[in-house]
Amino acid sequence: MRRLPLAALLACVLAAVVVAQTPTGSPGQSPVPVYVTPLAGGGPVINQAALLTPASGTGITINSAGSVRTQTYEVTIASTAFVCAAVTCDVTIATAPAKTVISYVLGSLTTVFACASTCTSSTLSLTLGDVVGTDSGFFTSFDADAATMLIGDSDAELGTKINRGNAVMGGYLGNMVAPHPLVLRLTSGTGNLGDGVTTFLSTGSLTVWITATVLP
Repeated sequence: MRRLPLAALLACVLAAVVVAQTPTGSPGQSPVPVYVTPLAGGGPVINQAALLTPASGTGITINSAGSVRTQTYEVTIASTAFVCAAVTCDVTIATAPAKTVISYVLGSLTTVFACASTCTSSTLSLTLGDVVGTDSGFFTSFDADAATMLIGDSDAELGTKINRGNAVMGGYLGNMVAPHPLVLRLTSGTGNLGDGVTTFLSTGSLTVWITATVLP
């Protein structure tokens, strides 16, 4: 078996890297640059190739010829996140940038929430909105202690910002100029949920999926 010299092997590897990084496009189109943000930094994966033929002429400026900007976000919130020395506790599960359209929200209560002390398990409920406080625009109030379940697979479980009855063009546009939080609120009917540092809950886990598009 013939072995390549080290210099020749390195040349082959470098050539492969160059080819992998060289953007390509359809015949007759300009090369398609693809920008990938590392997972550790978050952010969108953007493809600038246009599906629509851009307009041209006096007074027309193309701000974005075409970009892929829709992602599905997944987050799991455990009972240990709720440490507030109060009967309500708001946890920000994500922050949506300006010009974000949220089109899909689904939750899975994989472990019911229960109190170890102070609060009462049978009185626990959860909501999801985009305002710190009592907002339930995405998930209306549901029992956090009764049984494992999906939330959002029925329109009645969705709030007025995302349900079918109040849908505007298939999504909810939160804010055109500023970021806004996505807030999960746990409420106890009796007794505080924590002492400000440690939770009084013993179990509980909710996973949430959110599909969002950030406009250019």
